[in-house]
Order: sequence, then structure tokens, then C-alpha cells
Amino acid sequence: MLMKILIYSLNFSPELTGVGKYSGEMAKWLAERGHDIRVVTAMPYYPNWKIFKEYSKKYYIREKIDNLDVWRSFHYVPRSASTVKRVLHLISFAATSIPNLFAQILWRPKIVFVLEPTFFCAPSALIVAKLSGSKAWLHIQDFELDAVFGLKKTKALWFKRLFFWIEKLFMNCFDRVSTISVKMLELLKTKGVVEKKIALLPNWADMRMLEWSKSLKDDTKLSLFNNFRSEWQVSDSEYVLMYSGNMGEKQGLELIIESARSLVDCENIKFVMCGDGVVREKLIKIAKDLPNVIWLSLQPQVRLNELLRSADVHLLPQLANIADLVLPSKLIGMMASGRPVVACANEGTELQNVVKDCGIVVEPESVELFCNAIKTLINDEVLRIRLGNAGRDYVNRNLNQDIILSNLEFEIINLTKTST
Repeated sequence: MLMKILIYSLNFSPELTGVGKYSGEMAKWLAERGHDIRVVTAMPYYPNWKIFKEYSKKYYIREKIDNLDVWRSFHYVPRSASTVKRVLHLISFAATSIPNLFAQILWRPKIVFVLEPTFFCAPSALIVAKLSGSKAWLHIQDFELDAVFGLKKTKALWFKRLFFWIEKLFMNCFDRVSTISVKMLELLKTKGVVEKKIALLPNWADMRMLEWSKSLKDDTKLSLFNNFRSEWQVSDSEYVLMYSGNMGEKQGLELIIESARSLVDCENIKFVMCGDGVVREKLIKIAKDLPNVIWLSLQPQVRLNELLRSADVHLLPQLANIADLVLPSKLIGMMASGRPVVACANEGTELQNVVKDCGIVVEPESVELFCNAIKTLINDEVLRIRLGNAGRDYVNRNLNQDIILSNLEFEIINLTKTST
């Protein structure tokens, strides 16, 4: 059963990380299955928080990407991350995208698929679904305002209570509400979403990474040499500890810089910080006197797999007070690369449950524990290989793109059948 599917998302291709990566891959996969896909989205800006050069000074455009019909609108992109500016950023897209969104009513999609962030798009998406006679699906990649409250950016408790009441009201107006992890599903239930509407839709892995890393299972002495290590002049006898992804506030990336400072006398250890984001320049200033830190901008998709495989150990710091509000999508690539992970998470969180069998989990924001975990892994090759292969096997079993998106397609078809 082929359908018209409208995807409504703040982030989309050609953004390479975060929500844009997954919304773009989902749309392309569904289109390749024969479905007619339209996308209402913003001008790309993430993770640099700056409109891409080729889209700057434009207000509304319509373009073709991978045979997808993409409708874009301008929006406010702040350069600093205050609470007010971040909320205005989210609201601005919800407002400026309305003309593009309402233009789809006469197209009559079978389903309106909305991605959070941003939840501010929910009201207009529900109106369009109602007027076009379609079903409405809300998929939550990130509880964005929960994370803001978790970071203690605001003390306005009245606003917090009001938002959560409105959130519950609108969520229950959707025909389906999904999210990416079990703990986030549990949070949906505590928010009062009707249980029969809730579904799990995890993020998926690039299965090519599994093919490229499978030889690690057969050859534990496999040389780590590749183009990146050559560029950095790092030999196989040295250890690369890598963070790759968005450099934002909720990552707690200062922990990596502090760990690099603590281990600066270990000449066989190099820290690689790859990515862009609002705190990148701040981190560079903090680490300006550290010779063991290598800085890289966000790499193109064609080099990502090789980049991740250039590491001996992946690093995933996380602030304690946003646990289970987001499950870092970068973790999937880390695990698929066949390398172990050192992650920060409290006992019983989703991140701890996933990483405990493929890496070492330590208490958030502890430099000493973080450094001890790093030293444990670099001093034990057998442990590194075992944990790295365990992560790869987990991804192969649970995060296959075709399986996950085939299940989504099946659920969408069944959901839309109830309206006919």
C-alpha cells in the first residue's frame, strides 16, 4: 500500500548529525519504497547554529533532495544559548513554517509525521491532519524543554507546570506518539500519554559500518592505521580517545578537556575532539595549552565511518540531570565501529543499560572516574576488543535500519487503514 506521507521536522538533510540525519534517512528510505514523500522543514543550520551558506538570505524555497519534495522556511537561529533565545528559535520555525504546512492540506497526505523538536509544531500539525483527513504521528527524538528545565536554565515553575499541562493535552490528540528508547517511553507514560498510543521507534545504525568493522571479530591484532591516524601522525602504539558529534551544553564536554589535562603526561594518549556546536570555541580556549588534544570540524558522511574506526576508545560524557531525556544518537555509530565506549550515566538510566555491556560506565562529572576508565581500557587490549565487538553485535541485533523502518512502515499502514 503506497501512501502520501508528510514529514514535518525542524531538522532535515543536508544536516549530518542529530535529528536531521535520521529524518533525512527515514524520508529517503520511505521514498525508495515507493511512497510519495513531502517534507516541511527549516533552512539547515545544525550543529553550527548558523544557516548553511547556500541557504542564507532565503525565506521560502522548494527543492528536490533524493527525489523528495522539500519545502523550507526561514527561522531565527541564535548564536548564544539562553533559554529565551532557544525557545524563540523553536517558536519561530513553528510560525514561519505554517504557510508551507497548510499548503499540504489539498495534497491530502495519509499521515502527518511530526518530529520533536519542536513540540511547538504540534498544534498546526494536528490542524492540518484534521483538515486533510489524515492521521497524526508525533515522534520524539528529544524532550527539548525537559532538557532545558533539567539544565536549570529557568526557575519559572509556573511556566514549567503550564508547559507540561499543554504538552499532555496535545500529545493525546495524536493518533500515535513514539520515541527512541525504553526509558523515554516510560517518561511518556508519566506525562499522561494514553498507553495504547505509545510506540518505540529507535534510531538505527549505518549497516555499512558493521561490514567494515566485522574483521575485528576475526583479527584482534588488526592494524588501526587509516587516513585519519596518518594525518594526525598517530601510530598504532598510541591510543586515540575520541568524541565525535555536536558540541552543545548538555554533553558536559568540559569533562573530556579536564581528563586530557589530567593525562597530559601520558605521551601515548591523544584526545580527538571532532564536531561543531555552540561550546566548541569555549572548549578550544580551555584546552589551548594542551598538546594532547586534536581538533577536527564535523566530517562529511563519506568519511564518518573511517573517522569512528580511527579511535581506540570512544568518549561519551553526559550531564546527570538530563539522563533519559535524550539518548545520544552518536552512541550508535560508536558501537557500530567495534570500539568500546567510556560513558557517563547514573545507575538504571537507559544510557547505562545500553553501554554497560560494550564499555565502561562511570558516574557523571567525575574526572577521576572517567580517567580511571580510560586507563583500564587502554591497558587491556583483550577487554577493548571484547567490549567493542559486544557493541557491534548489539547494533547488528537491535538497530538494523531496514528492520526498524520496515516496522515503521507497517505501523503507518495499519494506522492509516483505520481511517478508511
